[in-house]
Amino acid sequence: MKFAYKYICFKYCSMKLKSIIYLLSFIFFVSCSCNQTNNEAIRLGNFQNRPRGFHSVYMPGGQVAILIKNESKEKQEIQNVRYFVGDKGDFSMPFRVMLYSVDSATGKRLNKLIPDTLIVNAKQGNEWFSVDVSEYNVLMPEDGVFAAMEWLPDDDFSVVSQSECQYIAYSKNKNSNQTWYCALGTNWYQLPDCNYNAMISIDVVIKSSQNAN
Repeated sequence: MKFAYKYICFKYCSMKLKSIIYLLSFIFFVSCSCNQTNNEAIRLGNFQNRPRGFHSVYMPGGQVAILIKNESKEKQEIQNVRYFVGDKGDFSMPFRVMLYSVDSATGKRLNKLIPDTLIVNAKQGNEWFSVDVSEYNVLMPEDGVFAAMEWLPDDDFSVVSQSECQYIAYSKNKNSNQTWYCALGTNWYQLPDCNYNAMISIDVVIKSSQNAN
């Protein structure tokens, strides 16, 4: 009888100890998760679906952009701009990275958010190419942002052939047309009845009151 009583007490204490350890582990996990919220990048834009085709605007100064809406109430800073560059043409050709604010009245492009001097080139085709823009401390505008790539001309501003320029990937997005275009000296426009969007995305991090500038 005494042995049975000791056994029951031992089992009870073991269960209580396991419960305490589990509770402390859970609190530690939640604490770590909360501390990482302001540091982990959140990806926005068109990146979920696989590529269904590729497109190139091979006129000098031509741009393609995707509208990325701001659906967060938190202050966010843009860290990277990502492009899915195809393996057609010459993926290593340089292009200009562009970010624009959005006109709340018209929904069109408004002001540049980074300098014109950010010119890059992909190292590999048929994959995502990431560009670090954190040094510009660009906050995500309330009305969203246009993330764009600009095809660059030759030194004499001649028209490049399709085999000499890079291609941006497109994916199918049902009931969504967020892609905009422009050629040098023309207004921005959208293709009507189009449900394919350029595969461009951004990474943002939440700026808390402690780490905000």
